[in-house]
Amino acid sequence: MKKNVSVFVSVFVFLLIFSCENKPKNIEVISLKHTKTNVSLDDISDPRYMLMAGENEVIIRNGSFDSLWYSLANLNTGKKYKFGLKGRGPGEIIFSSSPFYNSNKNLFYTYSSVDYEYVYFRLKDVKKGKVQFDNKLFSINKNDGSDGSPSLIVPVGDSLFVASGMFQTGRFGLYNNKGVLLNTFGEFPENENNKEVKKMTNMERSKAYSGILTSCPEKNMFVAAVRNSDLIEIYQKKDNEFIRINKGYKPEYPPCVKVIHMGEAWSTASCRNSILGFRRCAVSDRYIFISFSSRTKKDFFEGKANYPHIIRVYNLKGKRIVDLDMDMPIWSFTVDSKKNKHIIYAIVPNNNMKSPRKLVKYEVKL
Repeated sequence: MKKNVSVFVSVFVFLLIFSCENKPKNIEVISLKHTKTNVSLDDISDPRYMLMAGENEVIIRNGSFDSLWYSLANLNTGKKYKFGLKGRGPGEIIFSSSPFYNSNKNLFYTYSSVDYEYVYFRLKDVKKGKVQFDNKLFSINKNDGSDGSPSLIVPVGDSLFVASGMFQTGRFGLYNNKGVLLNTFGEFPENENNKEVKKMTNMERSKAYSGILTSCPEKNMFVAAVRNSDLIEIYQKKDNEFIRINKGYKPEYPPCVKVIHMGEAWSTASCRNSILGFRRCAVSDRYIFISFSSRTKKDFFEGKANYPHIIRVYNLKGKRIVDLDMDMPIWSFTVDSKKNKHIIYAIVPNNNMKSPRKLVKYEVKL
């Protein structure tokens, strides 16, 4: 009997220590209330994604029922300029991903993942009414396709680009500014308890552990976050390779993934009991902001949970320093940082059938 008690106590202590390692203590929570902005979303059918685009301007990605991909909105006047024609014709984009604003050149980049082209818009031309693009930074050099293909791609530094997608080897792909794959790198999350993961090919793992990819080019670094979990990975360029700088980080909700076979075809999905987890991410010169919900996917699909109202803030080494508790569920957001003052512009629900979402702002000092 004493032996059993001893074993029980040992197991309990182990679990307690393990729990403490994964769950940070004394994380400060700051409650924030929104204020209005001058930008109306009435004429955007389904606002999806947003990012800062210079002083007092944001770019908003439009939904699938709009004929144009993006709107450039002035936060002071509320005026919007729509650009980025959808389609397969000249100067049009079939599917747009990985939006990025280059502040030094006042250019907006996006990846046309169907055509494997990385294109850009001159925002000064957008304001003159030019909605098409005729500027291609590079095309991905596919060769015979054996190296796999990127689905998200972000700049790191002046002439390098990191991509996530499906690769034959490695986790991420490193491309030059001519679209040539230089090498693949990065390890997949350890998941020793999931036997199915061990059987996956590299291509299957690449798709299963996809999610969010955001960069901070000025610091030669990028952030990868796996959806339906709170796994965040930070990589920084050192010499000629990218090193993960938060290897000691242990997620409280590790990713759980599975492969779905459909004859010879296959797809991947998160496990049924997975949380909503990380949804959107923005990186400043000091912090990583990432919206998070611990509610389950099941709760969300059954209408028992909404989009996250928590934004976790990490420093650039991966230490979680504060949680921001927003007064509304956050669909998407971007951050304008000036030293210790941060303005968070967010797309949130709106109690209006004609305009189901609105753009608001929050302010916080960190």
